[in-house]
Amino acid sequence: MNSIHSLSVFSRLSRSWRSLVALALLAVITACGGGGGGSTTAGGVTGGGTGSFASGPITGFGSIIVNGVRYDDSSATVKAEDDDDGHDRSELKLGMMVTINGSAVSPGSTATASAITFASEIEGTITAKIGTKTLVVHGVNVLITSTTVCEITATTGCASLNVGDNIEVHGFFAPSTGTATATLTATRIELKAAPTFLKLRGAISNLNTASKTFNIGTQTATVTYAGITSSVPASLTNGLVVRVKVKIVKTPAGLWDAVRIKVPGERKVEDHDEAKLEGLITAAIDASKTFSVNGLKVDASKATLPAGGTASLVVGARVEVEGKIVAGVLVASKVELENEKNNVEGNNELHGAISALDTTLKTFSLRGITVDYSAASFSRGSASNLANGALVEVKGDVSADGAKIKAKSVKF
Repeated sequence: MNSIHSLSVFSRLSRSWRSLVALALLAVITACGGGGGGSTTAGGVTGGGTGSFASGPITGFGSIIVNGVRYDDSSATVKAEDDDDGHDRSELKLGMMVTINGSAVSPGSTATASAITFASEIEGTITAKIGTKTLVVHGVNVLITSTTVCEITATTGCASLNVGDNIEVHGFFAPSTGTATATLTATRIELKAAPTFLKLRGAISNLNTASKTFNIGTQTATVTYAGITSSVPASLTNGLVVRVKVKIVKTPAGLWDAVRIKVPGERKVEDHDEAKLEGLITAAIDASKTFSVNGLKVDASKATLPAGGTASLVVGARVEVEGKIVAGVLVASKVELENEKNNVEGNNELHGAISALDTTLKTFSLRGITVDYSAASFSRGSASNLANGALVEVKGDVSADGAKIKAKSVKF
């Protein structure tokens, strides 16, 4: 047999083996639920839907990381919940609250996003500061935590904010009660130099369907929705907690002129085999172990609960829930309190090319975010290998001022 003929036979055999291997892999993937419905999640909950659902703040990029899952967002549609304008994935920022529909999550905690929706909670003027960690905007106490991202200037964080500044806030909203003021636990705060619209958040009072007006939260000025009657939620009633987008200039009569009214608590989610949700408990747990997180009903009757059991699942507690969506309910396999999580590598993860390297300050920019590498450990290289354009993976936490990421590790 000559050498050319031998190569030809070898090539045909290789193709045959490759075909057999491919068929074997396909059989394994199908058996593991790779073909769609009927799969079993990591928590042992058998699902009847398809794909995955995630809701929470963006904690990293490369592509987009939410609740520990890295979603490829290259082909996803991106939409703002409060308008119908077209949006681009470049608008997605660290700490923004998003909802994602995507493919099934792989064993490596990766998936492909098909649709991403984002929304901030409040946009308006700071009227007061309470200590160093609370801002008052439209009568709502905005709480700054150790994980709040503060995009104020290139070098300063939330401490530089002053009364009179206009800000936009993403986060977890808790309406006022008889004994407590409405609060917004901020995941991201942005300084807005010249806002076109404002966002009010709170419960409706003094609803007048004849004059098409109501009050919201503790605001003394009245909202008019006379210009948007065709799009007003049918559930509009006193006590309903809403988010209202209004024109920055009031009407001649001194009314807030509404351009959109949303009811964030009205969550309608399609069935998904896998779901992860981070937020605040908004409805107390009952005897059947059912409660709500950010307005989405959670059935925890078969879930692994925090160390404190049901007693720790109180209204206002920040939790992460894993499970599946069935008939609009998140059937939980695991419920975890955020303050019980201990991520030694840090809560944020960034992938990309370095720019704006400053070896004196020991900082660089990564995906538009300033990274402080002064206390970081390095792998596959050292600090001396840092250079603009170098590709790295950074893991760390938000700095005390919220303005940058304090890297715990940098990997080339």
